[in-house]
Amino acid sequence: MKIIEFVGIPGAGKSTLAVRYKEDLKKRGVCFKESRINKHPKIIRRTLKIIRAIHIMCSPLYWKLNFNLLCITMQYPFSMKRLHRCYLITELFVQLKKDIKNNQQIVLEEGLVQFITSIMHLEPLIQSKALKALLVELAPVLLETTYIDCQINYGIAIYRTSQRGSMRNRFDRMPENLRLPAFEVKRANIDKVFKAIKELDIERRVIMINTESAPDKVYNELCVQLKNT
Repeated sequence: MKIIEFVGIPGAGKSTLAVRYKEDLKKRGVCFKESRINKHPKIIRRTLKIIRAIHIMCSPLYWKLNFNLLCITMQYPFSMKRLHRCYLITELFVQLKKDIKNNQQIVLEEGLVQFITSIMHLEPLIQSKALKALLVELAPVLLETTYIDCQINYGIAIYRTSQRGSMRNRFDRMPENLRLPAFEVKRANIDKVFKAIKELDIERRVIMINTESAPDKVYNELCVQLKNT
């Protein structure tokens, strides 16, 4: 169990659980790594992104991976955000492969599965062949990952999301009649990714946890399940 990835719809409590888990690891003196965006000044950050993107996209090692990402992206309307997510998937994959070789434990609030579903955004997946081809390329990392699948009632998730400062403005602009269908599609896309991983016989470890209860109770349940994994 080298990688722990928290998965779920917005408002499902992924970040809350991840933060608590990382604090617990620090208290126990367990060394771990987490994926973070470099907090350089904006101009330097953008320059580094361009350099890294050119390096990764031009590497023959990742041409097949990038092609499969492009096949998925082309199923949807063009969006720079989608293309950026494709780049993040490739960059994260490259970094995680290195970390696995170094035998590091990694905690991801947002990992490969969550990034893949964010390419789909709030639209259903049209063609599953492209998704399966992508997952085959990502298999070396997927095999080392344990997924914490945060399950929650849609109504509670919608309420929690509406109260989050970072998402409140964007969420308020969404018509009320579209909120529930959007969350249902997001959940369906996560399930489709897990189903595709299972159909490819890629070994996966998924801990399903209901996050509707009090945070302490939810975290204690997570700890019990992790010990039994």
